[in-house]
Amino acid sequence: MVEAKLGAGKSGTGDNDQLLRYLLLLRQLDELELPLAAADRKRAVKALLFLTPHDSAAEINETAELCASHADLKHLLFRAQWQDIEAAASACALDASGHARMILHDISGFLRRRNLEYFAGFAQVALPPTTGASQGQASQGQATKLRNSADVRFGSFAARHRVFRLALPRTPSSGDRRRPVLRVADDAATEPVE
Repeated sequence: MVEAKLGAGKSGTGDNDQLLRYLLLLRQLDELELPLAAADRKRAVKALLFLTPHDSAAEINETAELCASHADLKHLLFRAQWQDIEAAASACALDASGHARMILHDISGFLRRRNLEYFAGFAQVALPPTTGASQGQASQGQATKLRNSADVRFGSFAARHRVFRLALPRTPSSGDRRRPVLRVADDAATEPVE
C-alpha cells in the first residue's frame, strides 16, 4: 500500500493516526475482497510506503511509537520522497527500452516540472574572454554581460525555488556607501543586510 502526499502531512493522531489505520488494514488483507486469488492474497508482501516531498522521519517515528502495542506492524512501515522516485526513474530510464523507457522519462520529467527533484548544483556560466582589459580584470561591458547572464540563470532558479539572494550595488565605487539588500526572487527588497 502506498500513501502519497504532496502538500499535506498525515492526518489524525493517536488511535486515529492515518498510517496506523492503514497498517491495521494491512493486517486484514486476507479478509478483504480484492481482485486476487486467495493464494495470491496470502503470499502478498504487506508493506506501507509513506511517500512525501519532504523528509517524513518525524511522522514515521510518531506512527512507529503508536505501533508499540502492535508488534507485528512496525516493520511494515517505510518512507520515501518524491525526489527518490524521480532519481530512480531517471537512473532506470538509462537501461530501459521501448515503452518502459518512455514511461520512465515521462515520470522523471513530470516530477522535475513539479520541482520534485534533488538539488544537483548550479549550472556553470561561461565566462567571457578578457581581451582588451588589464590582466585579471574584465572590462565594464564584459562585467555587465557576466552579471546579466548570472542574473538570468539565477533568476530562473530563484523563481522556481523561491530563494533569496544578496543584491550588491550595480556600480560600486570608492564613494558608494550603499549597503547590500536581501531580495526575494521577484526582486522585492526587504531589510538591508548588515
